[in-house]
Amino acid sequence: MIASVFRSAYGFFRKYWITLILALMLTVGTTEALFGSRYPVVVIISGKNDYVLTLLRLIILLAGVGMFEGITVRLALREVQGDNTSLLRIVRQLLLRLPLIIIVELLSMILVFAGVLALAIPGIIAIVWFILVVQVAATEEQRGIINIFRRSRALVKGRFWQVLGSMLIVITPFAVAYHIIGSAILEGGIVYGWENYGISIVPVVGHLFIAIVGAFVYLELSVSKK
Repeated sequence: MIASVFRSAYGFFRKYWITLILALMLTVGTTEALFGSRYPVVVIISGKNDYVLTLLRLIILLAGVGMFEGITVRLALREVQGDNTSLLRIVRQLLLRLPLIIIVELLSMILVFAGVLALAIPGIIAIVWFILVVQVAATEEQRGIINIFRRSRALVKGRFWQVLGSMLIVITPFAVAYHIIGSAILEGGIVYGWENYGISIVPVVGHLFIAIVGAFVYLELSVSKK
């Protein structure tokens, strides 16, 4: 499974890289630049960092990530099915489903956090079980919130280690890069005023490849579970 996912992801990226990068810049890039921890526009405007504004920033950031992951999986689905749905129509459909996508993102974060608080292993299990909730919410019609989580878990069932391995392969390089850049900043190794951009661009670029691999993990499992 892992090899086929990455082969498909590579071919997809080669064909759609311009569209994907533009979509990334307009969604994850914009929300991270304006509302991320390094550029909290909402906090700057208000002059304070309260819980409401923190939650608002989180929702905006999740909206950016959710839209990009939704666009990616819908484009991948279009490619696999060979239909001619326009990108504009995909975006319109995703905007209608965006509240649902944000809700499942928030709930999955809470479940993962609760698992990590309990023990590390339940947190890892929750991450893998519910790693496809955005893809399910973006592509499958008429599924309630609970059914979306059940569907994600059902897709992962029997392929837990393959899913975990696929995501670790794509996440680890960016996590290491983020750590290296962050350590350099803390140690004063970057002194030219570009450190904020350096540390912010790593997760943004990481989302590009995480979304692509996540899309093809979803498609691979959807086909195998039919």
